[in-house]
Amino acid sequence: MTAWNSQLSDDQVAALVDYIRINFMKAEATPSAMVAEHGTLAGRGIVAGSGTVAESGKSIYALTCSVCHGEDGSGALWGKTSLKPAPVNFREADPQRALTRERMIASVTYGRPGTAMTAYSTQLSEQQITAVVDYIRTSFMTAKPDRPAGAIPEETVHAATTVGTAVLHGMPRDTYTSAPDTSGKPDLPLPANLAGNIETGMAFYLQNCTACHGNEGDGNGPRAYFIFPKPRNFLLPANQARLNRPTLFRAIKEGIPGREMPAWGKVLSDQHIADIAEYVFQTFTNPDSPGDVMAR
Repeated sequence: MTAWNSQLSDDQVAALVDYIRINFMKAEATPSAMVAEHGTLAGRGIVAGSGTVAESGKSIYALTCSVCHGEDGSGALWGKTSLKPAPVNFREADPQRALTRERMIASVTYGRPGTAMTAYSTQLSEQQITAVVDYIRTSFMTAKPDRPAGAIPEETVHAATTVGTAVLHGMPRDTYTSAPDTSGKPDLPLPANLAGNIETGMAFYLQNCTACHGNEGDGNGPRAYFIFPKPRNFLLPANQARLNRPTLFRAIKEGIPGREMPAWGKVLSDQHIADIAEYVFQTFTNPDSPGDVMAR
């Protein structure tokens, strides 16, 4: 907010303030009105009055969270355009994978390093933090309608590059499912007689996987700092020992419960997944594989 005293007179400043208050700062949206309905303020926190826990969560959200996350949970316009990274859009968040209840409580309690999300443990009690998280989850994080068969989510970036032929062609999804082999046999083949194309897999990996797993496969991509549990580090000896082709194929296809690893089988064919698994296997988990034809 810059100083306007060199450009506006005192009367003009006063007139602008009055205009803003009259046209935008409605009485029902002021803290005093919210407190009268739902409770009282204690510093920047809220002490629930005679209202229910749900009402307490609603009032806390309105007074504390909506300024960044928006009244409907999709993100305030100023936050989307001014904060880097932008506040979470709760209406697009996956409550089962990306934003579990436990993670949200931890974020409100301790904040999120590297973001504008501050810690509220000194301002809100555990009960109040739980109340606002539950309000967000029940009010904004509702189930999404099923996508049409073959539809590709907006967040999926098509891996069209000059390397290989990694373009998502909307091929029909295959139906192969099988438990991954974790017996330590590194040279087991891909399932269903699939043969992975390493160049195609590399193009997709570089376009879609490096944000979390990093260019080097070490789990230190630019998003890794904000993810818990951390993305898989393919270079660790324990992971190299067990992440053979079938294991990688299943993890990529079905995702990892409790982690931010999505189920790519919802948008990719088994052949595309085989290409990615082959690239990760030959490049990171078993670089000495006889099939490694990549230029190092």
